[in-house]
Amino acid sequence: NMDLMYGLPFQTVDDVIEAAEFAADMGAARVSLFGYAHVPWFAKHQAAIDEAALPGLEARFAQAEAGAKTLTDAGYHAIGLDHFAELGDPLMRAERDGRLRRNFQGYTDDPCQTLIGIGATSISQFRQGYVQNFKDRTAWRAAIEAGRLPAERGILITSDDRLRARAIEKLMCQLWVDVDEVCNEMGAAPGALADALETARFLQSAGLCEITGHVITVPKEARLMLRTVAQCFDGRFKPAEARHAKAV
Repeated sequence: NMDLMYGLPFQTVDDVIEAAEFAADMGAARVSLFGYAHVPWFAKHQAAIDEAALPGLEARFAQAEAGAKTLTDAGYHAIGLDHFAELGDPLMRAERDGRLRRNFQGYTDDPCQTLIGIGATSISQFRQGYVQNFKDRTAWRAAIEAGRLPAERGILITSDDRLRARAIEKLMCQLWVDVDEVCNEMGAAPGALADALETARFLQSAGLCEITGHVITVPKEARLMLRTVAQCFDGRFKPAEARHAKAV
């Protein structure tokens, strides 16, 4: 498996194409193509990077498109937002059979609902919520040496959180989601996601998604904007208060 990045300082479209061709030539079974996240307010060392050297939004989009095209032209199958797999790969079969999942590690065919994070900053996922280990390595090591779990913080999730997470995962994995089907699967009342459907209608006018009845579909040509559409279901997202990495 190989991870490729776009949006790096001074990076060009040609650089991304060259990296994608290299991954294909090396025979990588799976390739992840994701954008560099410039978050200096969180990763303090990134403040040393001259932001003028970073590609702008249009350049990032062009790099992502070029990388994806290079990989698909080389015979890889595009999966979800940012993964590419050889034809016949288990990940491709999982997508075809509706078994594809997405967690903090990316796309997977592993059906396990629990993810255990090991190491500083890592996040564990449970049905009841999420737990993050200490970001500071000294604090993390001290907890381990004292025989304690190195958990710094956690969050309990509600039934509404689980409902929305399921809708987001469906959309991220198959590029479409039947809102009524998800509500029924999760035992939620019909219309529990009406707010997300209404928000998605604004994105539909911009060509980022299509809505038929209560089914939201992201066209393949808008695949790179998948996160933006999925954000419609995020009941905790507060754009006026939070700072986040770019969607593309």
